[in-house]
Amino acid sequence: MTRIEALNFLELSEKATAFEIKQRLLEKMDYYENLCRNAPSDFLRKLNTRHVEKVKTIQQEFPDWDPRKPELSVEFPEDEMDKALKEAEVAAGLLTTPVIISSKDKRSFIKKEKFPDPPGWLIMHMEDRPSKSFALSVGNNYIGRKADPLQNPFIVIDDDSFISKVHAVVYVEQDDQLSFYIMDDALSNGGRESRNGTFVNGNPSRILHRTALHEEDTIQVGHTKLVLKVNKSSIQHIVQEVKKSKFVHTIVLGKP
Repeated sequence: MTRIEALNFLELSEKATAFEIKQRLLEKMDYYENLCRNAPSDFLRKLNTRHVEKVKTIQQEFPDWDPRKPELSVEFPEDEMDKALKEAEVAAGLLTTPVIISSKDKRSFIKKEKFPDPPGWLIMHMEDRPSKSFALSVGNNYIGRKADPLQNPFIVIDDDSFISKVHAVVYVEQDDQLSFYIMDDALSNGGRESRNGTFVNGNPSRILHRTALHEEDTIQVGHTKLVLKVNKSSIQHIVQEVKKSKFVHTIVLGKP
């Protein structure tokens, strides 16, 4: 694997610093290992296992990128600034690095915030079923009973007959801050609402438009309840937090 191929896989530019590369390797390893553990099918499990092996291959072929070796500073080309500003910190899963306003500007600097990958999770939280976690990606995240190859990423919940083939969409927007929204899939495509609807926080009225979601909001699709969690700590800690939280009232539905 060439350096360029490795950077493309990590979704980093050729100008990425050693610290950024090391941090992304850690994030990717944790991300794909979690997808392997929670894969809804053998195909997806094998696919993400290959991704885990690719991360390990990059670590072996580029030992200078070993994430276990600490990097305490961020390098900047001397011709781009008068004074080198070197600061890097990892806090609550977020990486912040200094960004120079101008090499001729004597004013200070601003910090550009890099959001975690994945930006958030949906955690299954029900009285009669075990917890299960689903990673969210920036953009559209489809929820339904059967994956559609044209709608990806897709969160499959195939053991709930009250869930439509494609039931709802969770939108993740990443600008100055992370924002989460949900919409019934049929409505998002200009059609009528789904047969059994989508509900938020136990409200018996199904959503009829794009609805904002916040930390710890509970979505109900079919009889399945999913808690939204922003990625601020390890997935193991997040799951334990949800397990200890109260169950939101379940909306009783008619026939599937």
